[in-house]
Amino acid sequence: MWRESDDYPVTYGLVQFGRDCGFGEHSVATGFANHLDWMKSVLLPNHTETNGAPQFLDDALREGDRCISDDNYRREGRCVAASKCPRKWKQFLSTGKVQFCSSSTVICCPLDDIGSVPHIHPDIASCPDVVRNIRSKKSGGSLVHIAWVQYRNLQYRCMGSILTGNLVLTSASCLGEVKPDVVRPFSDKINYLFRVSASLRHQAYNTIDNSNDIGLVGLIDSFLWSPDVYPSCLWTNSTHTPLVLDMVFPSRTANSDYKQVLAMYNSDCQRTNGYQLPESQLCVRNSFENHTCVGLPSVLYWKRSDGVEYVVGLSTLTYSGLEMSFDSERGQWNSIS
Repeated sequence: MWRESDDYPVTYGLVQFGRDCGFGEHSVATGFANHLDWMKSVLLPNHTETNGAPQFLDDALREGDRCISDDNYRREGRCVAASKCPRKWKQFLSTGKVQFCSSSTVICCPLDDIGSVPHIHPDIASCPDVVRNIRSKKSGGSLVHIAWVQYRNLQYRCMGSILTGNLVLTSASCLGEVKPDVVRPFSDKINYLFRVSASLRHQAYNTIDNSNDIGLVGLIDSFLWSPDVYPSCLWTNSTHTPLVLDMVFPSRTANSDYKQVLAMYNSDCQRTNGYQLPESQLCVRNSFENHTCVGLPSVLYWKRSDGVEYVVGLSTLTYSGLEMSFDSERGQWNSIS
């Protein structure tokens, strides 16, 4: 089996009989998969099957007590009813990992997740239906350039994704301290500049580890949906990330270019990371190269079979202009979910 530039030998069975090649005849082998139970009885005589990972109840912790979450980040939490920690409970249903307190209905919930029932704006929730009904969509129609006026000239520093008729998603590192002046759709058929009414950076944006690097840009005038301009949908699943993603970034010779990358487990990414990777970030790598070249700025997209595009991640803008950041193995993005 060939995977990620390495050869992994896999044994499927033992050949019983068959003639050499050139006779046009098949060979017969004993398949291992059909004899796993017998091999386990011989090689693992004390092996017992389990339904999942063992779960532990901490009798010393009662509802309302402080606790430490059992994830990789060891976050401070509090013992609450599972119904008050929907995000952690959803992760438990998919991974089987959770720290129970005094009973199977009380869990250790990170403080940030207590009562965090997701509320999705109707415009965001209806996005897939809106995009699906737009026929013959042009590539890059959900992207915009973000610009500042300097000495009577427009300085395009970064890009954004259209969320609603008058709202654009981008990174907090893109926005900086000064509100942008205009945004321009990627489409060459749209020459109109949309004036910016306000901008907002995430209040917990950290310039040291680039966590919570996300922001919004509000517009005075609204977009009109067409094959050249349409919204990006948000990837809201916090437990699963699409494996194959498109990294879209501005190009010097065209409005945009893209590279295909693969999502990684954060635990694998952490091995080569110089600091604790925040849960709000995700890692990707180029499976065809020994390094991952990150377009700055860039957006991670996943395109569904029906043509609906989802924003999965945003890059951190660490350079002005159109640049490429080189990493030995992987690239990091801020996760939308």
